[in-house]
Amino acid sequence: GKEEEARVHQQMQMVAQKQLDDMRIEISRREQEILQMSTKMKTLEEQHQDYQKHIAVLKESLCAKEEHYTMLQTDVDELRNKLEQKNKLIEKKTQEALQSTQEKNRVSSDMNELRDHLDI
Repeated sequence: GKEEEARVHQQMQMVAQKQLDDMRIEISRREQEILQMSTKMKTLEEQHQDYQKHIAVLKESLCAKEEHYTMLQTDVDELRNKLEQKNKLIEKKTQEALQSTQEKNRVSSDMNELRDHLDI
């Protein structure tokens, strides 16, 4: 009776102790998992911040390049306008030179005609 009861009680206590030990091991294992996940999460957050910084740097760089491009485009437009003005001036001077040559030839021709008349 009493011995049997004590033995059953002891067995139940051993089973309960084993369950308790198993649960403590499981809790410890889960705590390790949580710790690993937490570390992983922190690493990913840091990586994310690094990516954000990198994106910000790239955006700044892009803005600077766009500004530089705009400045260069303005310079090209100014140079193109100057070139057009120079070409118009050259065209005008060429026309004037051509007209002067034609006028000189006409005057020269008139002079020759007058000389011919005087010689007669």
